Amino acid sequence: MATGLCHVFMRTGELIARGGRGMEDKLVLKPKDKLLIDTKELCQVLGIGTNTARELIRKPDFPVLYVGNRARVVVSKLDKWLEDNVGADIG
Repeated sequence: MATGLCHVFMRTGELIARGGRGMEDKLVLKPKDKLLIDTKELCQVLGIGTNTARELIRKPDFPVLYVGNRARVVVSKLDKWLEDNVGADIG
């Protein structure tokens, strides 16, 4: 048996890699989870308006990247940014 990942299959909407002998199963990807969200989704997630979301996106330390000229928020960095800014006036 190979020492690398042997099988990849879908289970409950998640892509799972089944480990070989002595290896654990690993979650590879959840298709429903997004890595990036747009301004509209940021508004929904944080319960804020469009203007406030745009102000956040313009902050130099906010976890945003641009795809073309469209801002996308990096979901994996958003929680840390929020924790680091607890108590700050963000709007």
